[in-house]
Amino acid sequence: MNFRKNIKSLLAAVALVGFVSCEDLEVDNLNALDINGVLANPGEFPALVQGAYGQWWNQTQISYPNMYLSVAAQVFSSSWTNYAMFDGGRIPPRPFVNSNTASTRLVNRNPWRGIYNSIGPVNDVLKVMNSNFEGRAIDPVTGEDNTAVVLANARMMQGLALGWVSLIFDRGFIVSEELTDDELGSLEFQNYRECADAAKARFLEAADLFDSNPNINFNGFNGVTLPAAEAARFARSYAAKIEAFSARNAEQTVNETDWSEVLQLTTNGITADIAPIGDGGNQWWTRALRNGQFSGWVRASQRLINMMEGGSGGRDIQNAADTDPNHPTAPYPWQDNVLSYPEITAPRDQRLLTDFTYNSSVPFRSDRGFYIFGNYSYSRYIYFVNDNLVGPMPHFTLTENNLLRAEALIRTGGNKAEAAQLINDSRVGRGGLPALLGTESDEELLRQVTYERLVELSWHSATNGYLARRITTYKDYKLTPGTPLSIPVPASELEALGQEIYTFGGLGNPDGS
Repeated sequence: MNFRKNIKSLLAAVALVGFVSCEDLEVDNLNALDINGVLANPGEFPALVQGAYGQWWNQTQISYPNMYLSVAAQVFSSSWTNYAMFDGGRIPPRPFVNSNTASTRLVNRNPWRGIYNSIGPVNDVLKVMNSNFEGRAIDPVTGEDNTAVVLANARMMQGLALGWVSLIFDRGFIVSEELTDDELGSLEFQNYRECADAAKARFLEAADLFDSNPNINFNGFNGVTLPAAEAARFARSYAAKIEAFSARNAEQTVNETDWSEVLQLTTNGITADIAPIGDGGNQWWTRALRNGQFSGWVRASQRLINMMEGGSGGRDIQNAADTDPNHPTAPYPWQDNVLSYPEITAPRDQRLLTDFTYNSSVPFRSDRGFYIFGNYSYSRYIYFVNDNLVGPMPHFTLTENNLLRAEALIRTGGNKAEAAQLINDSRVGRGGLPALLGTESDEELLRQVTYERLVELSWHSATNGYLARRITTYKDYKLTPGTPLSIPVPASELEALGQEIYTFGGLGNPDGS
């Protein structure tokens, strides 16, 4: 069976993988609508591009892969099997089960399909616009020329799609409107680094389009309208995020990430938080801000609480040197047969009081491991739960941009005092911790960058805590040994392509780096 044989557009290809049997893949669908007929009205192009963002959000930012990877990163903790959280949190880590019937099947299948279902229609719009309308999007009713807004927002969407392939998966297809049907049908996988480079190129093209068309807006995120200048800044910040966080380990962070590029991009990056508005649980919401703030579903990992209380926050509880069992307020790991610890009344980091809520009992199953237990649930954005999933959802904040810029300054030999100030904005301003001066060692400053990411950003954009641990060079804050450093292409996709099913994770197994 040759999956590529009868692909007529990427949109059709993704639909085939998702919804028909292998036998059907050999046969042309005579009832399929030709994209030239579907996309006959250029006045609809702006809305079609805008709609793709919702599909991307729905399948990358809500449940999968965030809940699995955030528990695997020991920022969230849960003994429940929903969203494969328990699978992600096992210690020692198990290999990711890449199977069509496994409890983990949606962790990679949903984002894979969502990403390519979102980029496919965007590419189709651009392809038809170029072939049938001389590369322009002029509304036939009003005469309004929407070419620039379609192009800029389409490039942003392409950047998001390919960027999240590079962050999550070890490989992917680099697709664009320039590919013919035959080329789409013979595409080969590209590695995550190549996907990251393609994503950055799309973001930077979007930034140029926004900069050169000051009267257009970015409107892809629900409830967010960014003027052209701010949209260009957002594109540059996202390009910096992809460059930094596509690294798979500390060695790549040091030797492969282009920190000079990250510095340039974040210096000209966002000036305010980017936070889509929740729509009540239809398409625009996140499970991290819903279940991730329900004390019965998810607790903050004891590893995170120990770190905030000045403990080691070590990476491997099977290694005694990485543990901190005698810590006076936040023992790590949680000790066997202990049902609860006392509330921390005078925390080292004040965010333990403002962003977390103490619970005297723990709802988790002890037979699945006491190391999962935790007293503290996250509650910084509890308004989102109280208001029935309506309200701002921090996705890319100024703090995130500043921490990227701080790390870039440190790693390029830049102004360490400036880097310290960028870290202090949240460290001192919200945490009440002693100010950094910039005279500290590079290692100490970089440790504090990771600390702030874990505390400030782990409930924001999907997998933020996981990505922070994956790229850090500070040993105690790294992922637990054996945690997958990528997730594989879904088994359903590999089977359709006639390729061998593979996976990552587990002690001694390939790690995706």
